[in-house]
Amino acid sequence: LAIAGDRPWLQAEVIGLAPDPTVIALLGLLLASRTGSGWMRRLLHLGLWCGALLWCAIASATLWTMGSAQGAVPAVAGALALLAAVAARVPGRHEAAGMRAPQR
Repeated sequence: LAIAGDRPWLQAEVIGLAPDPTVIALLGLLLASRTGSGWMRRLLHLGLWCGALLWCAIASATLWTMGSAQGAVPAVAGALALLAAVAARVPGRHEAAGMRAPQR
């Protein structure tokens, strides 16, 4: 977003260095990962989801308060990730689309 905001490359947000792109990447990893079978893994997975979504809300509120148009980016990323996670858990969605259900 640095180029879109007419900022130099030195001010660009980078995964691992800036918190917002790191959390958005974490949401992608959480969507791609499986929870696992143990209760500890499920609890860790849920905690990571809650923390990432909470950070998206805090980052969006902070950016909007500062008057930055980029405040929508973490909010939209968190909402899309949450919708994708919920859609992945809806039973029967594969059969309705004519697809094979993934093996668990």
